[in-house]
Amino acid sequence: QLMNLTNNIFTTIQKFSSRKGKALFNGSCAFISSSLLRKVPFRNFKIEDIDFSLNAIEKGYNIIYCDKMVAKGKQPSFISFLRQHERYAYGNGELLRKHFSFIFKDRDIAMILLFLPLLSLFQTLVIIYTIISLDFSVILFEIPLSYVVFILYLEKYNPIIFIFTYMINFLLFPVFRTYNFIIGLVNAKKDFKTTL
Repeated sequence: QLMNLTNNIFTTIQKFSSRKGKALFNGSCAFISSSLLRKVPFRNFKIEDIDFSLNAIEKGYNIIYCDKMVAKGKQPSFISFLRQHERYAYGNGELLRKHFSFIFKDRDIAMILLFLPLLSLFQTLVIIYTIISLDFSVILFEIPLSYVVFILYLEKYNPIIFIFTYMINFLLFPVFRTYNFIIGLVNAKKDFKTTL
């Protein structure tokens, strides 16, 4: 359920960016013209499909998101899910370093690529503050606010699913994501195991 909710958030962002032809390729679930493959470099980045997407958009190509199911991948285990997000966070740092000027010139692309790292960084600071000060008021205040966002974005009202999602995304993942984003940004070498 958590994996489905995480994918739903990405789907919402994809639909929004698709209006301007700035959606992002999702690995093997993509239709790519042969002329595009000849003109756009495909590098061995940690999230190479996103790097390829940015290279294509920089060259003036449009990428449109299709919400019809055309392929279905294997559902990863929870450990694989963690590894997947470890690689994604590292890859976001890697992409920011390589595409820095382009990302900051394009508001839509910046929103897609920087929203989660900045949210994780903010949440990491909140966690550090809470631990040092033993003041839990900030985290408690975030819970109703996050639930409103949860409903607006995902149209889900189940409080049990929300609490589980909140714990993962706001209490357990932020430091983990921030660390991997930073080492990707500074180009620290790291090997990643398969995600399945």
